Amino acid sequence: MIRFSKWKYRHLFLMLAYILAWMAIFMGFSIIGWPGDIRKCVAHQTCFCEYVDLNTLWGQPVSSLTNFAYVISGLAIVIFLTMNASSISPSMNGPHDNYKRITPYSFLYAILTVNVGIGSLFMHASQRKWTGTFDVFAMNMFIVYVLLYSITEFLKMPLKRFLVLYAVIEASMFVFYQLDLIKANTVFGIIVAATTGWEVAFQIICRKKNLPIRRDWKYLLFSVLFFVSGFVVWEMEDLGIIPCDPFSLLQAHGIWHVITAIATFMIFLYIRSENK
Repeated sequence: MIRFSKWKYRHLFLMLAYILAWMAIFMGFSIIGWPGDIRKCVAHQTCFCEYVDLNTLWGQPVSSLTNFAYVISGLAIVIFLTMNASSISPSMNGPHDNYKRITPYSFLYAILTVNVGIGSLFMHASQRKWTGTFDVFAMNMFIVYVLLYSITEFLKMPLKRFLVLYAVIEASMFVFYQLDLIKANTVFGIIVAATTGWEVAFQIICRKKNLPIRRDWKYLLFSVLFFVSGFVVWEMEDLGIIPCDPFSLLQAHGIWHVITAIATFMIFLYIRSENK
């Protein structure tokens, strides 16, 4: 019998179990009735344009179900790394190879990608204040991880120190969110801009100074284009350029989910493209 630690598909099994555990929690909250205060937007039906019916499982069906695009992205990352494991040389085990196979870094990235979808699903289905915090915090955890990984890799920081620093940053931001000391969406936008700026500057410096770190520019470009295009669609609806139809199956916020989910996979490919 093959030991679990040697089983090729163990990480895929763990990811599926992780997703099913979240869905069990989701169904549990749905059955007992979501606890907590309802978000103010429900009273005026201004929650991302789509009509809210809290007597249904999904609350906002389009905005809820499109969040599974992030879940698919996270699963695709694990499947991609699992299926390509045999083509990776055992000698490729340095800091530039953290995303060539399943490592603590790449597996955590896949989990955080799934979490973005889970957090947003909880919020759109329940429209509770605490699930709104869950939603933005999951987004924050993802983008902070991307930025911190790139910086700490440049500084050659070991895994344990990276995880401790990441945990401290996220714990601090969670407290700030709870105390309403910072605007979550504003902070997310700032970190996205900082991450993009850092990557562009970092790659320019690496090439000018001939440093042994290279990432494929096209994946960074695709990541930014997907993210920006999703944001533009969302803003066009907010500005009234795209008509707001609460009962339409084509929702700008749902498009945002799908496009930015693709961006998460492109970011993965960008980091994975790193070589010496």
